[in-house]
Amino acid sequence: MKLLTTVWATVLLSLSVVLIGSGIYAPFNTDISRKERKEGAIACLAFGVPLAAWGGWIVLGLRQDKQQQQRDRLNTAFSKLLDQGDGRITTLAFSMETGLSGKLAKVYLDERAKEFDANFDVDDQGNVNYRFYVGKFDQT
Repeated sequence: MKLLTTVWATVLLSLSVVLIGSGIYAPFNTDISRKERKEGAIACLAFGVPLAAWGGWIVLGLRQDKQQQQRDRLNTAFSKLLDQGDGRITTLAFSMETGLSGKLAKVYLDERAKEFDANFDVDDQGNVNYRFYVGKFDQT
């Protein structure tokens, strides 16, 4: 379905480019009468602009769907790692699980830490651990 939607958006946008281009060119076409030029330009633009808007709306929807899938994937990995670590998670572990860069993984975890009032621990090797209270460990 996603492929079909992508193809449909491509067709709409391609057709709109042709129509809008023709509408822009029509007033300069000296092979036809002035009245035909005007009518041709109006017709091309009247069909081309709505097609461009429709195609753009479809592309925007596809982009929003992709972003939602990304958020869902990150949230699933976050929940999995929290469960495995009894509420503790490192930037490196999250980065490895999700394929995000270390910087993006840290941004994501910092946002979740603020959202859920997490604490931070430093282990013997100097690694920073995010500590989320999930009811499994004693928060001291």
